[in-house]
Amino acid sequence: PVDHAYAAQYRMLADRLVEALIRSGAAKSFRRAEPLAIDFSNGRVVVEADEIAELPDGTIVLRRIRTGRRRETEYDELEYTLYHLAGRANYGASYTVEAVHLTDEVFEPADVSAAKIKNRQAKSEAMVAAIGDGHFPPNPDAVRCPRCPHFFVCDAVPRGPLTIL
Repeated sequence: PVDHAYAAQYRMLADRLVEALIRSGAAKSFRRAEPLAIDFSNGRVVVEADEIAELPDGTIVLRRIRTGRRRETEYDELEYTLYHLAGRANYGASYTVEAVHLTDEVFEPADVSAAKIKNRQAKSEAMVAAIGDGHFPPNPDAVRCPRCPHFFVCDAVPRGPLTIL
């Protein structure tokens, strides 16, 4: 916003976030971010990394970028496990997952223990099966729904396997 009382402060904050993003990508060669599939026994989950980069040694870096601060329980989120499963499925052992938090300028590996990955993989398998069985009926909410990325397809999920038309 240019005609706003805090326009200068917003601009300073935006500049700082952009500079942090640029610094976080130093020494990386970026690739086009592409959807990465994880095939579970009951279906497929597609992970879309915010950025995909390659280090000089050939290691692929799947980056999740957030403008906010790193929370204490950040790596307990299912998303980071899915990033790891997608990395493993698509790049074998030659990948890493990096979390980028621009506000506090934290750029670090998003390490998740093997035990947590195993448990969350089982949880993901169960969730995919439940979705296929129709166990998640639409639950419209006038406040939440307009901001949901699945707003237009919420009630369109049929029972049975999901297929791309």
